[in-house]
Amino acid sequence: DFTSSGLSASSQTTDTPTDSGTTIGNYATWNPLWIGQYMLGETNTFSDGNLTYTGGDTGGGARPMSTIPMVFSQSWYVEVTYDVVSAGTEYLGLIFDPIVSSATATAIMYASSGVKSLFNVETSYGATWTAGDAIGIHYDSSSDELSFYKNGNDEGVAATSVSNTGDQAFVFCFLGRATDKVTINSGQSAFTGTAPAGALPLCTANLPAPTITKPTDQF
Repeated sequence: DFTSSGLSASSQTTDTPTDSGTTIGNYATWNPLWIGQYMLGETNTFSDGNLTYTGGDTGGGARPMSTIPMVFSQSWYVEVTYDVVSAGTEYLGLIFDPIVSSATATAIMYASSGVKSLFNVETSYGATWTAGDAIGIHYDSSSDELSFYKNGNDEGVAATSVSNTGDQAFVFCFLGRATDKVTINSGQSAFTGTAPAGALPLCTANLPAPTITKPTDQF
């Protein structure tokens, strides 16, 4: 029986392996193949097609990471929502080297306390946020700046000369406790806010064309 039940217009997405235009493609989700620091042997529950992650250890620190990086030759907009906040301070943003044991050392993050953390240095930044707030991450390639949004409101530029750190970075979160729950929206569903002008959804359709189009020619 293929009669639909409990679905609405927002239940349909343009997430597909086939690229077309700027909105139809394979969208970034949390990467279930990436098990970073504090994620070994812990809860690590991925759900809703890997859009939602729940987990970490009792002391916090789990850091789910996106399947697709933001490539700094393009402008991007992604929203992340903490569905459950248990305790401690939550962080989200971009991580440049996820292999490094300290998440804060290679990341630009916006904390629930309202501060920003630039490579392990925290300073005052914007509004505080909590469970249910949609935090937008906007990289503007024309100005090489990273900004954060809270429920569609621009909190201002958090970092400049972002591409000096590398040519790409992954969306990620730093969870406070094991029961924390976080959802990523790369554009496959309607955003809470309005994506800034020129910003693209984070999907394969918008990635730059690869330099090598036919790998067998390189062997």
